[in-house]
Amino acid sequence: MNIQFRPMRASDREAVTTLCAQMWDGHDYIPQVFDTWLTHPIGQFTAVIDDDRDALIGVGKLTSITDRDWWIEGLRVESSYRGKGVGRRLHAYHVDLWQQISPPTSSLRLLTDHDNHIIHRFSEQAGFRLLGGVVPYRAEAINAPHSFRKNDNVDFSFVERSHYYHSHHHLYQTQTLWRWAELTPETAIQDELWLWREDQGLLIVESVEHTDNPLNAPCLYIDFLGVAQEDLVRCLRDARALASSFHRPLVGVGLSLSDTILIEALTEAGYERAWNEGSLYLYEKRK
Repeated sequence: MNIQFRPMRASDREAVTTLCAQMWDGHDYIPQVFDTWLTHPIGQFTAVIDDDRDALIGVGKLTSITDRDWWIEGLRVESSYRGKGVGRRLHAYHVDLWQQISPPTSSLRLLTDHDNHIIHRFSEQAGFRLLGGVVPYRAEAINAPHSFRKNDNVDFSFVERSHYYHSHHHLYQTQTLWRWAELTPETAIQDELWLWREDQGLLIVESVEHTDNPLNAPCLYIDFLGVAQEDLVRCLRDARALASSFHRPLVGVGLSLSDTILIEALTEAGYERAWNEGSLYLYEKRK
């Protein structure tokens, strides 16, 4: 079997749609982001081609979130080719590509299901380390006053003294739970910032209209929770009122399963685990 990896082409759209129809009962998101991925200037949207059949049999994406933060996503292999080493080669191809084109201080991360043991093995063999399992929590919005104020500038001292920053490897979420990157003053100002009680904390949030998110419903999603441990419960309760001001029925946040302090605070503030079972594993490789 002769396989080549090449950049995706616009003419591959139909083959990608057919491939993705095999995934998740036909609900794969890749056909919806095909154009965006195709035109992304840094990284690569990759097609896997079986030269013997001149057929597209897999796809994958290496994405640059920032110069320092890179992401592997969307690895797919046609069902009849699984178990033949195609997935392992596709994973290794993107790791090698990242090594070639990214700056010397960058990190590469990926997110996969807790029971996807094949990707776990590929990642660990490639030198990734497991940062932990992550899950979303959710709560209903409440119609009440809140103590947040919109802010365009970030005082990074809120970040550095926060519980979340230190319990989550200095990372925060981008695109809700689906991507993670290092939180820096430069990345923080690209998002929607809300100061809490003027000088006690900071939230980074997304107001999400679509249902392609961990809560499967429109929501206010907390990408970063920048408060000290003793303020977690009060801030999380206040975030439920902030969600109501956005006219969102739910508020959500993703977190590490190992952060028992935050889990206790979420429970006390009226949040519950959004998924009854399962979690996602976050892996990281540094240069």
